[in-house]
Amino acid sequence: MISDMFDKIYGELEKCLYSLEMDVEVNTELKGDSYPQVVVDEIRNDTDTRTTEGYEGTDVFAISVDIYCNEKEVENTIYSGRTVARYIMKHIDYICCAKYRLNRKMTVAPNVDDSIYRINLRYTGKISTRRNVII
Repeated sequence: MISDMFDKIYGELEKCLYSLEMDVEVNTELKGDSYPQVVVDEIRNDTDTRTTEGYEGTDVFAISVDIYCNEKEVENTIYSGRTVARYIMKHIDYICCAKYRLNRKMTVAPNVDDSIYRINLRYTGKISTRRNVII
C-alpha cells in the first residue's frame, strides 16, 4: 500500500509555514533565489512487514526537509540565516514530531553560497497499513 502520509504532512507544513511573518516558500524542489525556502520530498515509502494472512503490516515512511535561509528583516529587526532556519525548524518539528510522531535526524548542510544557511532534516516513521496511522 502506498501511503498518502506525505500529502497530509506536506499540506500541513505548507499551511503552517505560509502563516509565518517571514514569507516562507514551501516547494518539492528548490526554486529561484527567494529565501527563506523549505523543500520537502518523500524519500521512502516501502512495505516493511506483513502478517501471514496479509491483514496487518507496516510501511516505512521518510521525508527530507531542507531549510534554506539568509539574513531576514522582520519588523525592523534583522535576523541571521541561522536564527530564521531554527525558527522555521521549530514549526516543522511541531508538525512532524509532535503531531505525526516521526523521528528526526538533523544535519547542518554546507551550501554553495556562504550567505545561505541550510539545515537538512530527515523524518522517519512506521505506518500501520491497516489503520493508515504512524505507530
